[in-house]
Amino acid sequence: MKSMDEEQKKDFYIPLAIMTSGDTHEKTVSLLETNNNFGMKKDQIVIVKQEKVPALLDNDATFSLVPGKLEIETKPHGHGDVHTLLHQHNVIQKWAQLNKKWVVFFQDTNALVFKAIPSALGISTQRDFDVNSI
Repeated sequence: MKSMDEEQKKDFYIPLAIMTSGDTHEKTVSLLETNNNFGMKKDQIVIVKQEKVPALLDNDATFSLVPGKLEIETKPHGHGDVHTLLHQHNVIQKWAQLNKKWVVFFQDTNALVFKAIPSALGISTQRDFDVNSI
């Protein structure tokens, strides 16, 4: 941001995509609405919802059943869905049109990664990496 002029700084923002599931979608939307998107612009946040899949009990792919019912339990598909969902919702294409050059993926299970993201992004930029991982 140091190299940006004041006009560029005024219009600059970092977009955020949040992947939810059937278990978390409504609560996430409600949390954002209740808290005014935590100061972010409404169009700055994209929410993509992953589908649920049958839950498996073991390596033999035995379906997990809802206790007392003839119903298969389901679970969110997993972190890997983010790539497909971003593509299906044209998120990366929209970000590219906004001249965004890098995408950082993080999981809710690793909050400490925020301390390392700036360094990793800086090194990735400096060394022209296509992909980097922490």
